[in-house]
Amino acid sequence: RMRVSNKCVELVKEFEGLYLHAYQDSVDVCTIGYGITNADKAVTKRTIKKGMTITEATANKWLVDCLNKIYLPKVLKYQDKYHFNTSQIDGLVSFAYNIGSVDGLTKNGTRNIREIEYYIHEYNKAGGKILPGLVRRRLAETNLFNGGKKKFDEGLPNLPERGYFQQGDKG
Repeated sequence: RMRVSNKCVELVKEFEGLYLHAYQDSVDVCTIGYGITNADKAVTKRTIKKGMTITEATANKWLVDCLNKIYLPKVLKYQDKYHFNTSQIDGLVSFAYNIGSVDGLTKNGTRNIREIEYYIHEYNKAGGKILPGLVRRRLAETNLFNGGKKKFDEGLPNLPERGYFQQGDKG
């Protein structure tokens, strides 16, 4: 049975951070561990609510289980079309964990691989505002997706400029 790699798990941990006490995230969702919310209840079997605490071992288990049982299948439903490699799967699972799915990113399987890689960067906002952390996360996911190659927009002519990549842009 396919599973995400440690690279995916470590990327998610880096960007989510570890919180052993439940808190309200930037869009007011009750969150614990490495970004676990009530959207992940199928795995956690718990309701995340204010005042809740967990151990680091629980946070690790919940993250790995959620990535593999909830978010990996959301990516693999497109596997017959795209034949994703391990790096692409890992990048997209991290993306899906953060966003909720890859349906919009792939346009329900109608975009090609290069377009998917390009449009990852469009998902950099929370509450309508560009967040530097999401800009960094999308760059890291793209880097993982393309196996460490940095030219993520090569071969994609006639696509709009992304002004938010300019140095010092705060959105």
